[in-house]
Amino acid sequence: MAGLTGDEVVPGLVVQIDADSLRATGRVETNAEVVGLQDRAVRGEHSFLVLRVDARVQTVLMTPIFSMCATGSEILDESLKGGYPVSWIGVTLHFNRWQHWKVPIADLIVHSGAEDTPAGSRRAYAKGHVAELERIASFCEVNRAPWRTLS
Repeated sequence: MAGLTGDEVVPGLVVQIDADSLRATGRVETNAEVVGLQDRAVRGEHSFLVLRVDARVQTVLMTPIFSMCATGSEILDESLKGGYPVSWIGVTLHFNRWQHWKVPIADLIVHSGAEDTPAGSRRAYAKGHVAELERIASFCEVNRAPWRTLS
C-alpha cells in the first residue's frame, strides 16, 4: 500500500497512524481529558478522522475513531462512509465528542506508516458533507478540557 501524500489530506480522510510516535514529536495538541494520572488521549496504532485542514498554518484538526462505545461517543453514520471497505464499511464505529487533536500536516504524513489502504481508495467519512464534519469538529469548542501539548 502506498504512503499518504499531502494531496490526500482533506476533510473526511480516515487514516491509521501511530499515535505514540506522533506524540513523541512534541508538536501535537489535544483536548483529551486527564483524570488523575490517566491521560485519555489515545495511544498506539489508531484510526483518525480529519475534520478540518488549515492550509494557512499547515495543520489538521482530527478525532480518533473507536470500535467500542464509551461515555461521550457517537456512532458514525454508515451511509457517510466511503473508500476502502475492509474493517470500515459495515463495521460499527464511533468518535468521541471530547477528544480532538491538532497536528501539523507534515507530521501526520510522516506518522501515517500504519495506513494500509491503497492510494486512490482511502477510507473516508462525510467527504463532501462539510456540515457533518463541522458538527463533529464543533465539539472541540465546548470541551471543558483545556488544549495541551502531548509528548
